[in-house]
Amino acid sequence: MPFGTRSFISGTPRGLLAGINLMTLLCGGPPAGAQEMGDCGHPVPERSIVGCSAVIARGGAAPQTLSAFFRQRGAAYLVHGEHDNAIADLDEAIRLNPEDPEAFTSRGDAYAKKAGLVGVIRDLSGLSVGAPYVGDLSKKNQYARAIADYDHAQRLDGGYQPAVHGRELARLASGEKSRVEDDLLLGGLFQHMHRSQAPFLMRQSAMLLDSQTYMRMAAERFAPLDRAIRDNPNDPKVYLDRAWAFVNFGKFDFAIADYTRAIAVDPHNAKAYVGRAEVFRDRGEYDRAVEDCNEAVRVKPDEFQGYDLRGFLFEKKGEADKAIADYRRALALEPRAAEAADGLRRLGAAR
Repeated sequence: MPFGTRSFISGTPRGLLAGINLMTLLCGGPPAGAQEMGDCGHPVPERSIVGCSAVIARGGAAPQTLSAFFRQRGAAYLVHGEHDNAIADLDEAIRLNPEDPEAFTSRGDAYAKKAGLVGVIRDLSGLSVGAPYVGDLSKKNQYARAIADYDHAQRLDGGYQPAVHGRELARLASGEKSRVEDDLLLGGLFQHMHRSQAPFLMRQSAMLLDSQTYMRMAAERFAPLDRAIRDNPNDPKVYLDRAWAFVNFGKFDFAIADYTRAIAVDPHNAKAYVGRAEVFRDRGEYDRAVEDCNEAVRVKPDEFQGYDLRGFLFEKKGEADKAIADYRRALALEPRAAEAADGLRRLGAAR
């Protein structure tokens, strides 16, 4: 499975995220909801560890939900460099829910990083696609544990992208493969990242590729946003800003929670409804997204974004007539609405 283009590996300075304007990028689901989880799963791993520990200690959670808490804490431990703690939590997550591909993938990540994958990542930053690579044969058995977990994750969810990517890295690191066959550092995808790819790309950055940079970026991004909310709790914009940051970190539950807070502060804020609808769209929850678009066009009938997005949702739902009507309404309000124009062309209704 291809992961991106070869342009990033070739000629990129050392350090995975060097040369990528990630700060600009970042400024831009588990079974349990964000409110129940508190900070469990937060992009800042220290906050996630504390938050997950609190909900685990509280008790009373159903096994599948408790599994998610252990999985999220295990992931945070791994990002933080605590491999053994991560493996212990992920063992418990798998015991509680043996059907979760993310838990097996995360444990595979932990085994791979414990075996020395960080050094392999450093090596790859200086290699081009197609270059020969000699893995560490002395660590073959350790990497085999990671590969077994990645394989199990793919049996649970065929083609699960984080498992596919982690497995390819582990195979190269173990000496099972002797040549760099793809953009394993995902540079091409990072350079042209679409919001729908954020959960995968930011997960891989945090868990495998460059945990230190990820932690620094997360801390620097969310500290001022949290401070702005503390200082201005009745300003919907501060919640919208933090929601957008959560979207870019691939933390959709947290984004939804902040969009919901913005709506609670200002029930007539169309941007909050559209923002939340976009997250529901990204998660494939089209009916919930349509409901939010309905509210957006109700409170701001003269803004095109709600019609534009609702048109796309109707198109995805197979309701072509409704989609065409919304696309045309969006273009009437904003003639430069390119997505609406593209939608009409797809539906054969362009004028």
